[in-house]
Amino acid sequence: MKKIAWYTSIILATLAVVFLLWQFRLAVILFVSSLVVASVLRPIVDSIAAHKVARGWALALTYFLVVIFILALVLFIGGPILSEARGIMRDLPKTYEQIHTAWLKGSWLQHTIALNFPDFNHLFNSFSTTVSGAFIQSLLSVTRRTLELAGDIRSGIRSLACGIPY
Repeated sequence: MKKIAWYTSIILATLAVVFLLWQFRLAVILFVSSLVVASVLRPIVDSIAAHKVARGWALALTYFLVVIFILALVLFIGGPILSEARGIMRDLPKTYEQIHTAWLKGSWLQHTIALNFPDFNHLFNSFSTTVSGAFIQSLLSVTRRTLELAGDIRSGIRSLACGIPY
């Protein structure tokens, strides 16, 4: 009987820990990611500090270089991603109609699903008639404008850096 009580208490304690980790998952993720960042950057800060630079300045320099690296990565990789996103948004209505037409001629399952597809214009307009749809449409509009602005900034920086006309 003691064994059953022991196993039961271990299982309940494990479930309680899993439940608490799930409840505080964002805090746990933030804590673990801060440990990872600190462990990755510590050798770099130590090597800079070994050259008789104050530890605070070494840390600031390291964070500055990491931010510059991330910005450069976004600038150089962001362009192709931005052009792909623009292409997807441009081709979405045509692709939707092609899939709808092909599924009407496809298997019985595809045909059944395609019969329940709304028209693309009706689907797009239904987003604007509901509150959540208005939110989604506003979010997509802001995202599109932000991506366009990021593309313009990227093109401007690239033209300044490389001497390529805007």
